[in-house]
Amino acid sequence: MRVSPQLDQEELQAAVHAALADWNRIAAGNESPLGDLLIVQEKSAEYDAERNPLTIRRAVSDVLESAISELSVQDSNGAAVLRARFLEGRITRQVAMRMHASPDQVNRWQRTAIVNLSQLIYSRESARRKARTDQLRSSLPLSSPTHLFGCDEAISSIGERLLNDAGPFVVAITGIGGIGKTSLAGAVVRHVIPTLVFDEIVWLQASMNYQGELAEITQQSCEQILHSLTEKLGVRAGGGESLSEQMIRLRQSLGERSCLVIIDNLETEEQATAILGQVGKLVKPSKFLLTTRARPLISSPAFYYSVEELSFIDAAALLRQHALTIGTEALTAADAEVTVDIYQMTGGNPLALKLVVGLASVLPLEQILVGLEQSRPGPIEALYRHIYWEAWRTLGPEAQVLLQAMPLVAETGGLPNQMQAISNLSDVVFWPAVRELFSRSLLEVQGNVRNRRYSIHRLTETFLRTEIIDWPQL
Repeated sequence: MRVSPQLDQEELQAAVHAALADWNRIAAGNESPLGDLLIVQEKSAEYDAERNPLTIRRAVSDVLESAISELSVQDSNGAAVLRARFLEGRITRQVAMRMHASPDQVNRWQRTAIVNLSQLIYSRESARRKARTDQLRSSLPLSSPTHLFGCDEAISSIGERLLNDAGPFVVAITGIGGIGKTSLAGAVVRHVIPTLVFDEIVWLQASMNYQGELAEITQQSCEQILHSLTEKLGVRAGGGESLSEQMIRLRQSLGERSCLVIIDNLETEEQATAILGQVGKLVKPSKFLLTTRARPLISSPAFYYSVEELSFIDAAALLRQHALTIGTEALTAADAEVTVDIYQMTGGNPLALKLVVGLASVLPLEQILVGLEQSRPGPIEALYRHIYWEAWRTLGPEAQVLLQAMPLVAETGGLPNQMQAISNLSDVVFWPAVRELFSRSLLEVQGNVRNRRYSIHRLTETFLRTEIIDWPQL
């Protein structure tokens, strides 16, 4: 039997016993039952980057030898029995004579030693898996949300496809702006990371460009994404390499290891089509997860998951949770009628719901609803434009200054000292501005309690760039 990705102590004990029994008689070409352990794979990579039965066998022997040496400190008799029985290949009677014990005693020592040896290996493997999982999670630009309402089935469905060796090798999450595509992608990636199926996680953001011809923007964006992928993977490239030369290097790198590459925030059909046409050449064993507002124009071998608006029940739960998070007391205990009114105006769009909660901290609900009713008949962009303008007009001057500076912050979020530097706000007004933007659902907080980073939603950035920063004075 082999060790499964989900580490189980009983299963591991059986695999350890089988590996001991096979120690000196593993047939050429056959891997050890412990071959899937991370500690074995890392040891094997020290000998040869390419996984093969010979290096795996050597790595298993080293892992067993090391664990038995550690075992000898707490159980010298058991360690001696394991070495004699499995490394030297002696029968029980011979070991009993050497140790001046009965065969039954030797058998008892052996059973206890295998249990203890398995526990030692289990502890080592668990520690390495945790370290590896933490390392992969640290590569994600987003903090884990407390809860994504209405997404459990989607996370499971998409995750199952990413973990399937047979494919699909490209998965695209589609949906309108603000519907939660990025949050869903982050939750899916966190769902699959503990399996350690992927050796590396690479998260890329599609670039934003507000000028130039569409075809030119699409080509530049595609080349920039592939160049960023080259850098993230550590693929050395000469200066001035063409796109086709970059693709050759990427194909080789992604073919040698199992990577999961996330390309977030593709905005147009043309952009999605261009990227999909390129990444389809880079798969196996690596996989790609895309988030896009528009489904690609071409038919391609990919799995598409369309994110729909939240149901009323999930929307109501999100409203209550977000009101508690940002401290909007007016909505924390809102009755069903208020929730219905907000849902009818915004639909089940998570970002719109959060922005309304932020507005409710400064404006009467009736005023908010009247404004939403006037903007709702049009496309979702009109609804956002109205909400953002209401939010902007009701911000204090320092909060406006800080929000205008946020598009200059890195996509992975900015540290407080960076934000202060680009906004030129003093300590006295900076932190109140941060708290105001957070309470208005305009600032997203990432990181942990010791290391906070701040960012804004992609649609917030779009509003600032197109409506505020380059917008003429009204």
